[in-house]
Amino acid sequence: MTTLALFDQRLIRSDALLRILDIQGLPYPDELARLAKTGRLHLVNVSGNSLLEIYPELNLHGFELTETTFSDLFTQHPMIDRMSHPSSVDFVRCFPLEQQMAFKLAVSAACDILRTGSCGRVFCFHGVGRAPAVTLAALRCAWNLPLSDAVELIKIIRPQAHISELSLSAAQWCWERKL
Repeated sequence: MTTLALFDQRLIRSDALLRILDIQGLPYPDELARLAKTGRLHLVNVSGNSLLEIYPELNLHGFELTETTFSDLFTQHPMIDRMSHPSSVDFVRCFPLEQQMAFKLAVSAACDILRTGSCGRVFCFHGVGRAPAVTLAALRCAWNLPLSDAVELIKIIRPQAHISELSLSAAQWCWERKL
């Protein structure tokens, strides 16, 4: 039985994965209140916008918030049409060191959510490029998934995700660093 089949049986059918982690766009204040009520208290914000700058009146008490900024180059690259064997070189070439470290911080926070089974959300502005790339790398690293299985899970979690060769390269870069 493949790794994905095991995860399909244990997580997807029971919706456990979606209870642990989801991928979305920038949340509105009422959505944040709903997240708090449902216990989804771990937020990984890679939108490049501080929630408190957008919503200064917002009370984030009780949330564990990780906010990082890096360019959304993932959607500027073509979507993958088939799996390849990515090289981390593309990620290193496209992102300066400070943005690589910001990506690593976001992936580490998402890995913590996956490893502990706590409830969280990874979000960027639209939930299409950066958040899926972070979650892809976290699934690969935290659950030791083959990249192809992690991509399939992303497609289930967020069908509109734009998974590009650069997304794969970033996930490979994190994998090589044993996050």
